Amino acid sequence: MKINIWIKKEEVLSGKITEYHCNIPNIRHEEFINISISQDEFAKLEDEKHDRWLVSQYNRNRDHDEQIADVNQISESGRSHVNYIYERNTDTGQTTRRVSGDYDNNEKI
Repeated sequence: MKINIWIKKEEVLSGKITEYHCNIPNIRHEEFINISISQDEFAKLEDEKHDRWLVSQYNRNRDHDEQIADVNQISESGRSHVNYIYERNTDTGQTTRRVSGDYDNNEKI
């Protein structure tokens, strides 16, 4: 299966797609060209888009010297925090916490 997307003409030559649209853009449409890519290539574009969003959110309220350029630096920076899920057993009243996404390791509080 192929997926049709619209990208900027200059990104065709550079090979680095930073912005894409599934429909022809309403503004400056003459600057875009339609291409077909595979499902795998589209999934990579979506992952990169998500990574850019995470970096943008991480940098949003930080001083320039604390900002990062790559999503992998978030965990390396030592400033990231662990998201805990807190759960209470209504029968016993016992509260536990676990790391988000880790269903096997509950820690009693």
